[in-house]
Amino acid sequence: MSNSRTARAFCGLALIALSGFQMRAQTAGVKNLYARMDLLYEHGEAETQQQVLDSVLAGSSHSPDEVRLAHVFAARLMRNSGRARAGLTILDSLVKDTAKAEPLVRFACLDERARELKQIGRLPRAEIEAGEALIIARTGRLPRQEISALILNAEIAGKLARTDNALSLLLEAEMLEAAVGYPLARCNVILNRGNILYRQGRYEEALIRFQEAGECGLSGGFRPLVMNALFNEGSALSQMDDDSIAPAIAMYERALEDPYVKQDRRHEADLFGAIGMLRKFEGHYDLALTATERAVAIRRELNDTLSQAQDLITLASIHRETARFDLGLDAAMQGLALSRSNNATEEELNALMEVSKNLRE
Repeated sequence: MSNSRTARAFCGLALIALSGFQMRAQTAGVKNLYARMDLLYEHGEAETQQQVLDSVLAGSSHSPDEVRLAHVFAARLMRNSGRARAGLTILDSLVKDTAKAEPLVRFACLDERARELKQIGRLPRAEIEAGEALIIARTGRLPRQEISALILNAEIAGKLARTDNALSLLLEAEMLEAAVGYPLARCNVILNRGNILYRQGRYEEALIRFQEAGECGLSGGFRPLVMNALFNEGSALSQMDDDSIAPAIAMYERALEDPYVKQDRRHEADLFGAIGMLRKFEGHYDLALTATERAVAIRRELNDTLSQAQDLITLASIHRETARFDLGLDAAMQGLALSRSNNATEEELNALMEVSKNLRE
């Protein structure tokens, strides 16, 4: 072989080796970004998540798949701040673009789309996309993602009143988690078992599960999950009997003093909204009005339009109960407009019901 032919052959081998190296580097970059963002998400570090994403999206040294993944996580931040419809718009434009991306990116896009759709009440479509995400996790041999997808599919099945299916999926997730180790998922399985018991009206059993999930979350430092468990715990407690509403309110009021809540105003708004709802059930309408108006004000500051719609519907019902029908109608109409802007079908239905009640009065 001549020197020139040898050189060309060597260059060809070098290019193949370099291509393989670049592919491995890209895959490593995607995995590292996913792992880092998931860790921050688990511990409720929203501000740091945004900083990481800003760095990826502003830089030029990241692979196309890393940029796509950053957009998916940006949509997740939007969903967590009550802007699921805006997040879904980002993901709609990404779906075709991720068709040839590596499995982890394709999983992330479909998984997040399913979560956004679930939040706005489009459950049949959410179920389809969650199922597709599960298939990608399995075929791509992504065990942690498979566990997460199993739990998401169980959540959707539970909301669609397919209890046996939900329990089967949770059992599968529990068994896989025991094999690979995924502490957050273990806590989420417990939480979702409590949700199923709650929907069945088995409030005392649900309360035990929610308390167990909260303890699990505390041991892992998963503060967002701890807050979810706390809200569910208060809800289960308030359903047990009339005398348990006051302890549930006291639980939420204590949580308002938590340093974590003070630094994350979304949780503060959630707590005021829950307190307002329970005060209304008690018949303490002035206290209910004060708490709910606090929740609405914080939502407006945060531009959380979906949760704001929910609180406005509660506000409308409080006004109606106190014969302030014009105020009730105004709040219900605002809630209706925000529900429609978010394509949130359940909230839209609740708002229409409240509009009709105020008009009838």
